[in-house]
Amino acid sequence: MNKRKFFQTVTRINSILFLGVLSVFLILLFILLIDILPFNQRRIDNTIQVNTTEEKNDNNTKYNLGYIKNIYGSDTYIIELKTIDTTSKLSYSGEPSMIKNLLFIEGNQMNTRWLFESNNQIIKSYNQWRIQSDINSKPGDTYQLVFDLIKYDSDNDGKITLLDNVTRVITDPSGKNLIELGTYERILKSDIDVANKQYLLLAYKDGQFIFQRFDLDDFSLINEIILDELSIPNLEI
Repeated sequence: MNKRKFFQTVTRINSILFLGVLSVFLILLFILLIDILPFNQRRIDNTIQVNTTEEKNDNNTKYNLGYIKNIYGSDTYIIELKTIDTTSKLSYSGEPSMIKNLLFIEGNQMNTRWLFESNNQIIKSYNQWRIQSDINSKPGDTYQLVFDLIKYDSDNDGKITLLDNVTRVITDPSGKNLIELGTYERILKSDIDVANKQYLLLAYKDGQFIFQRFDLDDFSLINEIILDELSIPNLEI
């Protein structure tokens, strides 16, 4: 009699264990089906779709949005597209956040377009030129936009970084009519000579200091000179 009760108890325990394992299996199977079946498409994707003409080797780049800025004297606005900061204070690895492109929003119709067709370049800096008629007057409307771009892997390390050569680019206030003034190792100084309608640029290129003057109307190069006088020992640039 005791043996019969013992076997009945063991049988019940085995049945309970079997049902428990079966329940766990069914729950896991249900979770798996949720991820596979079409109704999973109801999940919300909160990833912002940005300019997709990216090179294949950079498809894993993640982005966020920077500042919204108005172009002075116009109803044009720009929104910065930036890479996400991946630097690590512990390992000193990763890349800092960098501006890759600008979205222009123009006029009452709110027409939109990207400044560049791809997001492969780095916009190291950009500014709005607002010319003053004299030192006592306030700056006027934006005359031109000036960009310092990094477009090429000049040091051949396999990627475009802030250490590569920089290209000075000029556009009109709407980001159109792009003009490249030149590519340099470093751009040191620049200014506008309002009286003579010239744009002045001092840069470092091919181990030499170069001073250039451009026409302020069409930004054609007027002349340039190599400044050997600036090849001073211990001069920081």
